[in-house]
Amino acid sequence: MNWPTRRGAAPALALVLAACGGDAVPPAAAPRAAVRPPVAAAVVTAEAARAVRSPLSIGYVEYPAADGLHAYAAVPVVLELEQADVKHPALEVQAAGRTLGRVALARPAATGAHYGSRHWSATIPAAWAIRGASWRAVADGHEASAPRALPLAD
Repeated sequence: MNWPTRRGAAPALALVLAACGGDAVPPAAAPRAAVRPPVAAAVVTAEAARAVRSPLSIGYVEYPAADGLHAYAAVPVVLELEQADVKHPALEVQAAGRTLGRVALARPAATGAHYGSRHWSATIPAAWAIRGASWRAVADGHEASAPRALPLAD
């Protein structure tokens, strides 16, 4: 069998395919297209998501310890978060550049007249009450507050 030259290749191919029971015209190849978003758009989206998150603001802090605050003793803390829409707030305790852990914030048990709806309380464990330790408020959907040092007496 003599194969056709380049000029008559398409009609000859159609005849060969038709004789074998195949399609008369070969299917056109589907164009390939990347569906990935441009890198710049992904970066802008991530930056926009971070811009929406506001840092937590702390308005009022009280350490209601009867005999003062001492190292290696549990430290009760009552604080006011200025944002009303916080979810899962906690205190994150840090020392020497490392995070020691988190303590969940709860509504204060003693709801006196001076405690409003934005007040929260927690007790920092005695093991974390060490010289140089600090805490900051964290919550879902917000940036962490500025760190505050634990005011230990000894």
